[in-house]
Amino acid sequence: MKTCSKCGFNKELCDFRYRKDRGLYYSECNECEKKYKKIQYQKNLNYNKEYRRKYYQENKENIILKVINYQQLNGVWMRKYNSDPLFRLNHNIRCRIREFLISKNFNKRNKTNEIVGCTQSELKLFLEQKFENGMTWNNYGEWHIDHIIPLSSAKNEEQILKLCNFTNLQPLWAKDNLKKGKKT
Repeated sequence: MKTCSKCGFNKELCDFRYRKDRGLYYSECNECEKKYKKIQYQKNLNYNKEYRRKYYQENKENIILKVINYQQLNGVWMRKYNSDPLFRLNHNIRCRIREFLISKNFNKRNKTNEIVGCTQSELKLFLEQKFENGMTWNNYGEWHIDHIIPLSSAKNEEQILKLCNFTNLQPLWAKDNLKKGKKT
């Protein structure tokens, strides 16, 4: 438990942002920090618009170069995503875990391998052993990686992390997975 310096309420540590560089939690809770930032943004709305316009005018050439570089890098990234099944698998698992934890107001504090309970290669082999007829890494997208027990059934962070373990994963045809929804 930690007391927020703004509202004075005792809250769980997960309600405070964590500073990795200093190894400690912020003094104000996420809710108070969000309110403060919203108020500051509204106060400075005209200044912010003017600042962005002015910054763009002064740095137009650099911004265009950054966009071009980003598009080139993104093209390389997309080629790797589409051609390397292990890269795609790792990316999708990492994003799914992070998105779900954020939707439940938790922070992703551990590495994906620690949460899943195995390496990317081991996960790939595990899923391959469960492939149904016609499933290959080349048609990944026609089938999904499904949580046998849905993540939505979890009530707390500990349960979410348990359900993210590789033993709760299976390959399932996309139409069956979408039909299944949040049911076991």
